[in-house]
Amino acid sequence: MTPVEFRIKFTGAFGFTPDLPRAAIVTTRPKWRVLDFAFQRGADNAYDMVVRIHPADLTPKSASLYELRAFRDNCLAMLAMTAAVPVVPLNQAAVTFPLGDGKFQVMSLGPGQMIAPMVPIPSLAALAVGSTAPDAVQAAAYFLWQALNADLPLYRFINLAVCAQIIANADSSAPKSAHPRCGNSACSFELEVCPECKKKWMIPTPLRDHLRGIITDEKTLTEFIAVRNAVFHGSLAALLGNQPVRLREINKPLLLVLRNVIGSKFGLQPMHADELPLPFPGVEIFDPTISIFYEMPGSKQHDIGTLPGELEMRLEEVARELQLSGLSVEQVRQEMHKAVDRLT
Repeated sequence: MTPVEFRIKFTGAFGFTPDLPRAAIVTTRPKWRVLDFAFQRGADNAYDMVVRIHPADLTPKSASLYELRAFRDNCLAMLAMTAAVPVVPLNQAAVTFPLGDGKFQVMSLGPGQMIAPMVPIPSLAALAVGSTAPDAVQAAAYFLWQALNADLPLYRFINLAVCAQIIANADSSAPKSAHPRCGNSACSFELEVCPECKKKWMIPTPLRDHLRGIITDEKTLTEFIAVRNAVFHGSLAALLGNQPVRLREINKPLLLVLRNVIGSKFGLQPMHADELPLPFPGVEIFDPTISIFYEMPGSKQHDIGTLPGELEMRLEEVARELQLSGLSVEQVRQEMHKAVDRLT
């Protein structure tokens, strides 16, 4: 059995000791069964990590880009959490699938750096005076930045939600708390004090009320609150199985509103939906994956652990060079096939 290899390069300030446990007990069967790990340490705390996965669980046809990226991020997050140190990815990761008879498919999850059309920056005002802005504005801009950098819709939404909360706390004109009010609009009775002890009774004002003057479109506000509650209160099932779709659809208008609110504090002109340069709500600028097919000459049964790492690293370099050259996706694929023939 030749396993699937999930290869991730990263930096992390941690090491391994002789007494590191070599086995782990899993009580719940995961969707992708991890068979083992391999680490190769380079200079400056750089690691090349290979996660080997049972080939019956993960195939080129069953591998969705969303799940592959989520698995990659989960691996890095678990390493960082375990050692309590920063773990910084150095590439987007690559997956090697055994196809049988000594044939393999390598799928890259994307280029190591962002490749997108150039966008003219309208002003340097925020860059010049950003460090003088109130702490809340700087914090909101930081989480907006993290949202823009995020690969997955869920991570982008979480960063946008935190950004929205910070802006609501700083800019809302609604009171921080209020008396409980009857939900019947014909009544609207306010309970000012506890009937028993007569202590003043106040509850925090809902986030919806704080954001009403910021997110002015009621439909967008309602959807944001619903998705936020589902994500932050552990009820993702409430998204009715459309989690990635609903997250993508709310991310675009939410990001637009938050960018314009923060930008207004530096005199930036508001952006419109058709001016957002990034691919929202989930349309990629180009095909983010490149699949490479190759056959190991002279053998029909090669364990994937014996494949030359130099080959994969060189293929990654070729892919990056081709993507930067401005070729079309089909041209990149054709050139990659030629590169595979040359290198093997």
